[in-house]
Amino acid sequence: GLMMGARVLPEGRPMAVIEPFYKVMMDGTPGIRVDNPREVVLMDSLASADAATLMEDGRRHFGAAEYEAAANCYSRALLRMPDAAGAGSDLLITSLNNLSAALLKLGDAEAALLCAAAAAAVQPDNSK
Repeated sequence: GLMMGARVLPEGRPMAVIEPFYKVMMDGTPGIRVDNPREVVLMDSLASADAATLMEDGRRHFGAAEYEAAANCYSRALLRMPDAAGAGSDLLITSLNNLSAALLKLGDAEAALLCAAAAAAVQPDNSK
């Protein structure tokens, strides 16, 4: 419950939520609801890697059937896309496609479809 949450997400720990839902809590305070725990990306306190390095790490994890770690790497790579060369870059498309594949392996077909649809929206002739 709350104790476990406090250990995993101590106050001040940097994180990103891929698809947050703004919500007014029962006590009237604003909050964020996350329906899928895989959409919470914990940010490293160590020196941040660039998107290309994270993609390589993700490929290594995917090849070792470590799909959760692969999805985490691909998600973190997407957060660093300003390092990539433009919105239509191959790195962006590859990140979205690889994240889609990892999510599919994890059984999250809905999130996988969203990533694939985002890749298709950026690059309509994308065959993956």
